[in-house]
Amino acid sequence: MADLLPKISYRILDQIITLLSFILGYALANILTGQKFDFFGLEVTIGGLRSFDEFILILVVIPFIWWVALNWVSIYEPIVMRNRKLLLWSLFKAHLGGSLVLAGLFFLSKLYFPSRVQMFFFLGINIFFLYGEKRLVVYFWRTYKKEKIFQRILLIGSDLEMRRFARQIESYPELGYKIVGCLGEPIEDSEDSNLSIKILGSIQEIERVVKENPIEEVIVFSPNKVWETMEIIGPVCEDIGIKMTFVPKMPTLRISQIFFRKLVGTPLVSFVINPKGDLSLFIKMVSDFLIALLVLILSFPLFVIIAILIKLDSKGPIFFSQRRCGLNGREFSLIKFRSMVEGAEKMQESLKDFNEMSGPVFKMTADPRVTRIGYWLRKTSLDELPQIINVLKGDLSLVGPRPPLPQEVATYERWQRRRLSVKPGITCTWQISGRNDINFEEWIQLDLYYIDHWSLLMDWKILIRTIPAVLSGRGAR
Repeated sequence: MADLLPKISYRILDQIITLLSFILGYALANILTGQKFDFFGLEVTIGGLRSFDEFILILVVIPFIWWVALNWVSIYEPIVMRNRKLLLWSLFKAHLGGSLVLAGLFFLSKLYFPSRVQMFFFLGINIFFLYGEKRLVVYFWRTYKKEKIFQRILLIGSDLEMRRFARQIESYPELGYKIVGCLGEPIEDSEDSNLSIKILGSIQEIERVVKENPIEEVIVFSPNKVWETMEIIGPVCEDIGIKMTFVPKMPTLRISQIFFRKLVGTPLVSFVINPKGDLSLFIKMVSDFLIALLVLILSFPLFVIIAILIKLDSKGPIFFSQRRCGLNGREFSLIKFRSMVEGAEKMQESLKDFNEMSGPVFKMTADPRVTRIGYWLRKTSLDELPQIINVLKGDLSLVGPRPPLPQEVATYERWQRRRLSVKPGITCTWQISGRNDINFEEWIQLDLYYIDHWSLLMDWKILIRTIPAVLSGRGAR
């Protein structure tokens, strides 16, 4: 249970500090305004803004919001707590995000929101105290090393990776771990000259060692004989009740992250490259649906007007349906307003010499297949408005790489297929970067950058920048 101290106690302490900062910010704002200070019926003549009773709801929601915000910026990672500039920047981001969520909550609930002066004091005080608390925590763990507050761990193996792990543990005492020693054959490592790890015996002596030493966790580093080692130490740890962990030897991959899970009782190790975070992806999915539903309702009159114009301009259906590749290459029917004459796809082969795009994509200025109303629809991107229906069906997201044609995907190089690893969208970095004015290779690179750096904030930035891009008509054909 000792390992819960740095994981839970820090967070609880942070929420207490946050609540006290809000109360202190309220008091200071009241003092400066020169009005009556009303604290649960206790009147102080130095002044006050509003009755503190009106902020009870904030006291309920602030701990939850700030808990999420601080974890969102990885504030409890050792590298963040160690680096002063990074710590301060992370605290600033957390408070900015928390303030926006709090403002949105009170706007939707139509309740009274604290004054700007009050929020300014609260945020400033809270950042100051949280920063000081984090620095004190680091100082405490580096100087006040009581044996009873550490989780004692035993390392098993003779791998260089184990030595590197031990060096990191000793470098970060704020994690709350103490290495009792290791079991295995000693190895020569010039980097270990200052490493105070002790060899307590062979792997076969595990039972004796755990009886002689108070140990909470055993960590196994045995890449070549991991299962043989686990068969030896597993029953001992299980019988005594000691937590057992093993470090698998994984291939070195550039961008993949490793996730462990169980499927029908079978432990699995997954290498994931597409966007992570179940909560963030859930928020993205819900936001897509709600925004798409709102847009569809508000734009219904526009749908009717465009439908009439299309029917008056040329023969054929109002909508154009085309097979596209979605998440992981699954095909779906993309819906658009028809902007070309009937049979336009069959005519593309005769126009291939006029293609102005590199790669498998076909784009052509002054395409003879485009109708008069279709030219206007394409210029304003209104031909893509029905794709809102695809978002409601779950085929598309609001933001994501544009869905390619199956014949385009068939010509992709291996690295280019990674753009199919996320759900496609109506808009992405391609739309706000010039669209058809950039070549296919740059297009793919923009999509891959989006995949590798995805966040909810990035989605909102792209949505906001899409508006002027559409209005200007830059790169539209």
